[in-house]
Amino acid sequence: MQFRKVQTFFKSGRGLSRRRDIFSTAVAVGLVIGVFLLLAGGAVFGRAGGGEGFPGSSGGGGGGGGGDDAIFNIIWFLIELSINYPAVGIPLLIVFLSLVAFGAFEGRERYVASTIRRGTKAQGQVEQAKAVARLLSRDKEWNKGSFIFRIRKAFLLIQDAWSKRDLSKAQSFLSDGVFDRFTILLREYKDAGLRDHLQDVKILDAEIKQIETDSIFDTVHVAIRASAVNFRVDAKSGKYAEGPSIPEIFEEVWSFIRRPGVTTLKKPGLIEGYCPNCSAPITIARVGICEVCNSYLRSGEYDWVLSEITQACEWKINENDEIPGLSSFRKIDPGFNAQHIEDRVSVIFWRHVLADRLGDAGPMKKFTLPAYIQELSERFKPASAGARQYFGRCAVGSVEVGAIIPSDQFDRIFAVVAWSGVIMTARPDGKVDAGSKNTRRINNAFIMVRKHGVKTETKASLDSSHCPSCGAPEQDPLEFTCKYCGTVLNDGSQDWTLEKIVSPNDEEVTAAVRQARGLDHPQAVAQTQAPLDPSGSGPFPVSVSVPASSPVPSLGPTLNSRSSAQLLECLVATMLADGVIDPKEMAILKDFGGRNGVPEARIQEVVATLQGKDTGKNTLPLPDTPEEGREILKAMASMALADGRLSDDEFSLLRDFGRKIGLSPLDVKMIVRKERTRLFQEGKQALLEIKKMTKDSPA
Repeated sequence: MQFRKVQTFFKSGRGLSRRRDIFSTAVAVGLVIGVFLLLAGGAVFGRAGGGEGFPGSSGGGGGGGGGDDAIFNIIWFLIELSINYPAVGIPLLIVFLSLVAFGAFEGRERYVASTIRRGTKAQGQVEQAKAVARLLSRDKEWNKGSFIFRIRKAFLLIQDAWSKRDLSKAQSFLSDGVFDRFTILLREYKDAGLRDHLQDVKILDAEIKQIETDSIFDTVHVAIRASAVNFRVDAKSGKYAEGPSIPEIFEEVWSFIRRPGVTTLKKPGLIEGYCPNCSAPITIARVGICEVCNSYLRSGEYDWVLSEITQACEWKINENDEIPGLSSFRKIDPGFNAQHIEDRVSVIFWRHVLADRLGDAGPMKKFTLPAYIQELSERFKPASAGARQYFGRCAVGSVEVGAIIPSDQFDRIFAVVAWSGVIMTARPDGKVDAGSKNTRRINNAFIMVRKHGVKTETKASLDSSHCPSCGAPEQDPLEFTCKYCGTVLNDGSQDWTLEKIVSPNDEEVTAAVRQARGLDHPQAVAQTQAPLDPSGSGPFPVSVSVPASSPVPSLGPTLNSRSSAQLLECLVATMLADGVIDPKEMAILKDFGGRNGVPEARIQEVVATLQGKDTGKNTLPLPDTPEEGREILKAMASMALADGRLSDDEFSLLRDFGRKIGLSPLDVKMIVRKERTRLFQEGKQALLEIKKMTKDSPA
């Protein structure tokens, strides 16, 4: 009705005798259009609300179509106005159509953002539902609630054991790798005259992050978010020494494994301190076999075993990419499993840390070929001034198998350990100084050997420091023969033994990865690897350096599988290319890291470390080629787009990152746009699957 009045006003010619009347009328018409835009806002802009009202939905109840009629009337009126009074009508028509187009664009953008945001969550739900279904097909008694209850119990038990410096109550369900980690760290604190004090431990949340199933093990990764007051005190006086004295929130991912087909216990098991087979109490520390029924306790054949603890910001989804050489090697050794290698390499890493700290190769004798022991002994000799440096306060980020190569004499495995530590200096008077409080992050490739033809004993996969021949627990860590059966343990005749440690990008390593891929896919990769030299050795630690011209693949996780902390390091390292990170960049880094699970303290630590004078460029995770830079940028864009939107600050950060690795702003835009499209399509598919699962599930 209002439009008819205005239309009649124009057609009658009243008020248009003078030019000012035309402009007055134009203003009046503009105001009328503005009012109608506000009244019809639900129709023009209502589709922007996270998908609600987007084409295909009702957009609200009652009398639908009124908004569309209003828009049609406005357009029709403006067309007539443009014909009769083009000086007024055409500008108004252009403005109105621009506003409608903008509203439609904004609606689409919000719909895409909402789909990505909801789809990201739905993807996790879909994958977990499928994984739970696979697990239930093997164990119909498994229950998520009961499982999480036991994991919470295990978490609190270990925190109490750690605080009391007594692991006996928790030792029964810890793999040897985890047990060694705790034991060696506790010993380091003790030798330094300190005791780690832990109080007010509270579990804030515990949720399953991922479930993996294969022919050897089922693995459940549980994210535990907790708070506690954690600081160090003097071991003798009990007085405060260092660390925060207020509660801090932390998050870790605990990985539990079990053999497939095992039925969930309806009685106390390893976490409760009982044999899961016969229910006899476990009374002997680190016993591998039950004294009553002779069952392998940590075999995973009866109950869940804690195989790994990872900081949440270091953990990443396992994409189930097959290890190069795995399929061909399992034809030789059907029981081979990565979990055993990761546990054994973890044990060896922690023994190496202990040997470095003590300046004594003894703790490594049981796990290392004699040639490497001899090298360590030479390296541990103090300098002329009597001081010696080593890494303390170490932590392992991940252990990953990178390649497997069989041979007529020795089979070989190449495993990457991502770890961190603080450089310490042992003085002649016995005192230890921290040369720098900055934590250094390092990657090493551990080359493991085993005599060809030896088979993996899956029952003992997580008893890496036990005798592989008789299963006896370790008695003397300085001996390389079993006290009970006399078996020689460091010659590769029983289990995987350390040959040497090199850079993950050492020519020998990269060539081995290529050869391993060729074993699985001989038609795709030429086998040009020369026989490996078993007498070589490498330093520990070794910094990461990828030659820009290297044509062969590097060992370790691909760029897309890097954790949020690793990606943030790449970002910080690149931002430091000009030698400084200004306050604005730091604020953006904190926001970027915070939304992806990286604590502010870690970000400060990374920045301080990479700015340190003792840190060379070759230790930084800088991209060495444009292709690698693009992959890092894609991964970071994917992280930033997890909520569907990319803020101006985030895009500036990615644009600056791109500029420093040789990418133009247009290149960065294209990469971001492709990532957003990919996430949108994946989100839509996940939401459809969730809808189908909900529809198919019983009421």
